[in-house]
Amino acid sequence: MSSLIVENLSRTYGNFSALKDVSFEIGHGKFVTLLGPSGCGKSTTLWSLAGLDTPTGGTITFQGRTVVDVDRGIFVPPEKRDFGLVFQSYAVWPHMTVRKNLEYPLKIRKASRQEINSRVEEIASLVEMTEHLDKYPYQLSGGQQQRVALARTLVYGPKLLLLDEPLSNLDAKLRVRARSWLKTLHKQLGLTTIYVTHDQDEALAMSDEILVLDKGVVVQRGLPEEVYLSPKTPFVADFIGNSNLLRGKVVAVDANSATVDLGAGATIQTAPSEVSVGESVVVAVRQEAVSFTPPVDQAEYTTLVANIVNVSYLGAVSEVEMTVGDNAITALVAKRSGPSSTVQIYIGREDCRILSSAK
Repeated sequence: MSSLIVENLSRTYGNFSALKDVSFEIGHGKFVTLLGPSGCGKSTTLWSLAGLDTPTGGTITFQGRTVVDVDRGIFVPPEKRDFGLVFQSYAVWPHMTVRKNLEYPLKIRKASRQEINSRVEEIASLVEMTEHLDKYPYQLSGGQQQRVALARTLVYGPKLLLLDEPLSNLDAKLRVRARSWLKTLHKQLGLTTIYVTHDQDEALAMSDEILVLDKGVVVQRGLPEEVYLSPKTPFVADFIGNSNLLRGKVVAVDANSATVDLGAGATIQTAPSEVSVGESVVVAVRQEAVSFTPPVDQAEYTTLVANIVNVSYLGAVSEVEMTVGDNAITALVAKRSGPSSTVQIYIGREDCRILSSAK
């Protein structure tokens, strides 16, 4: 059952369209990520849901209640939507202790002192901040301030949780720990959650589903593994993970594969695709799918001769930059022994996907 329904959501600023007929549904209790680069429309979507921005078209319905309908002139103010928003900057009040920060949303809702005390203790325990209740924000780490911001949103029991890049101010290692903790917390609460980020690793690690946005449009939606393994456009393939985008011309098609000429005598077999001979296409190949080790079943693989341009040591792996035909291709491989200018590489047919016609 859908908890949130967004239909044809649009937002224009003069001649600029930040959102263009964005539509999606989110099931109750799901953790859904809006993913994309800066300027793609993800934060505009989130702020429209929160009521902090006014759409110029479309509808937003939550649990059967319409909170936005531009054509009918419906716009429920943010304080009456029962949604919780956690900002990127945390926005905790520096002159208040953690306890006072958590009490404030309940006080303005005129909760009783007994309810306030009970809820503050309950939520502080949930986010593991009980021992810090009487500290001020300046006495806390960035990760602890992030938990206070989340606790302040959860304390009044919102029905929908909106998270606007809440981990972006944390250092890399703390961010990894925080996303694991946040996902565990979501499972405990079962609260429908929309998470905005430009970080693909966060999206893949935390989400039940991912919506990829580009230039105000949802270009793909799916499970994390679907979006990663089966990108629908060159943009998605390039933005999520590291893909080689190889340009060539289709020279053969059958029920099992398509064969693409990459130029200079190099051809590659791809997964089955609805393309025609003579069509110019883009083939996506993940960097980790390029192997230097001969496979057991070579019939399922293309063998290519590659010229090495550069090798970068990255610790656990090396990044090998090469040319194949008229294309550049990069591989992430285990430690390589000895320099070489020309190598054979192997790419599985199912790891090669034709995304679109080349322009």
